[in-house]
Amino acid sequence: MKLKIFYRSATIWNIILFVMLSFIFLFIQESILNNKSILDIIFFKNVVNSFKYYIGLTFIGVVSLYFLKTFSKVIYSLIILSAVCVTSYNLYLDFSKLITIVLFLFVLISYYYYHLLNIELKQSFYNAGFSKNNLYDPMLFTIVSKIKSKKSEAMIEGYLTNWNEDGCFIHSKSKYDVVGSKVELAISFEGQEFKQAGEIVSCNKGKENFGIRFINEKKTGYNWKDFYNIINDMGFEVEFLR
Repeated sequence: MKLKIFYRSATIWNIILFVMLSFIFLFIQESILNNKSILDIIFFKNVVNSFKYYIGLTFIGVVSLYFLKTFSKVIYSLIILSAVCVTSYNLYLDFSKLITIVLFLFVLISYYYYHLLNIELKQSFYNAGFSKNNLYDPMLFTIVSKIKSKKSEAMIEGYLTNWNEDGCFIHSKSKYDVVGSKVELAISFEGQEFKQAGEIVSCNKGKENFGIRFINEKKTGYNWKDFYNIINDMGFEVEFLR
């Protein structure tokens, strides 16, 4: 399902910045290897021309990361691998302790960001948890929920299709104006109501399927954490309900 994304965490923005700065990392290496100033415009243009395919790959990576595409992990890995290969070749031509240390830090940070990216892409509010090919519409077992806008009295009813500790995804047959909406999620389960403040961070084109990222507020009753612990103890898992 194609989703419109309204929110990107600081993690995603940091990864995008890191990917963009990887070219600067390579450019500085080239300037050291060729004894050129980083302020030399002609040299800069030559480096850009030499690394045009890498820059193109970086551009694709930035776009895929911005739109939180699942294949962005592959593009990210190719960008990092390319940078490591170029750096290793430069070290082979002219060994430098400084560049070796920087390369080690670069690989370490890259590995760390890869795992953070993997976590972000798996967030429930970016993944509907169902498709048009599902046998059931869209879940065999439904957990009814209500979404109420904090700005108006507008309310829609739907049910959970995906969830984790940080958020959930709601399927509804009613349209809802979602852009930048702060909402309250109410779930009735086993005779008890659980309420949680959140923000709609994604939706489909038809505006009836929503991803909700939870916002921490002062607890006044049973909230999502209580509900999440209960369904975990009962053995409810998204994979088993699809």
